[in-house]
Amino acid sequence: MDDLPVEYIAGVLDAVGVFKLRKVPGSGTKLAQISVHGMPPEVLRVLAQATGTSVVKTERKYHGVRCAEHCTESHVDTTSVSHKWVVTGVKATVLLSTVLPYLRAKSEKAAHVLEEGMAAPYKPETMRKMERLGWDVSHVA
Repeated sequence: MDDLPVEYIAGVLDAVGVFKLRKVPGSGTKLAQISVHGMPPEVLRVLAQATGTSVVKTERKYHGVRCAEHCTESHVDTTSVSHKWVVTGVKATVLLSTVLPYLRAKSEKAAHVLEEGMAAPYKPETMRKMERLGWDVSHVA
């Protein structure tokens, strides 16, 4: 985290980040969640490294029907490959509390998710991991 400017992360999140609350089944707890889809894997790996998470490869298979007039084969199977990065819980809360001052387009949504996320319980070890990665956790704990 130390060599990655907070402004870079904020820029990516402001442009393509998705901020939402994920309900924990059976408990009513709402966890902050941030995700980024559709960016080059290199950008997602930077986010993953900064947060101690990973990039997830997603594949979708499509079965298409070609036109009968011009195409020699009646069906075509296509696999779409993309990548996503998701961070949830106190990791997302720490990240949001750090980048919020730099957000412009999505600051209201991020502030709402941060406020709800601050009320959620967290594992102290996860907070320590974020601190070891270079995040300032003092305003979350």
